[in-house]
Amino acid sequence: MRFNSIASFNEYLRVAAPKHPFVDVGEYPKSMLMTSGPVHPNFYRVSLKYGLEHEKGKGYMYFSSPNQPIQWKAQTPWNGFYINITEDLVSTNQHLQYSFLNYGLHEPLFLNEAEELIITRQFEEITKEYSKKDYSLDLVLAYCNLIFAHVSQCYKRQFGERKKEYNALVNDFFHLLDTYYIQKGNGEIV
Repeated sequence: MRFNSIASFNEYLRVAAPKHPFVDVGEYPKSMLMTSGPVHPNFYRVSLKYGLEHEKGKGYMYFSSPNQPIQWKAQTPWNGFYINITEDLVSTNQHLQYSFLNYGLHEPLFLNEAEELIITRQFEEITKEYSKKDYSLDLVLAYCNLIFAHVSQCYKRQFGERKKEYNALVNDFFHLLDTYYIQKGNGEIV
């Protein structure tokens, strides 16, 4: 199933209709659709979700790009926030163009407690602005930029940690490999 508009996708999810055709921001409602087979929204999706009972330091973020298939099967309603934003709006606002928007579901961002606090506050602020009758699209986009800039920094931290883990893993592998060949060759490298 393909969704070319945020409005049709929100209707499918049982989420409130967007206030703007090119961007939608909100908190996941308890009434949201809990299970779905593959669907293809034709816009970017940014999701901040929390562990059960909103445990601190258990926040994570997922991203999907236009027409990327997504599916889910939730046991309990999600806690968290979302941003849906069209490709046209991102492409005409250079400050919103971040590579992580295309990472997809295979590269989630796991937030530490301090990052979760900062990003949660930003989502609360953007949601508060968007819920106003006379909300400012410029402010909504500025909040998106601020959230995206923080997400970019969080990914740098996450990738840095992985690099250290990867380097340690590679070093351990080469040490084991050297040890194996030394033992096989009775002290001589084979």
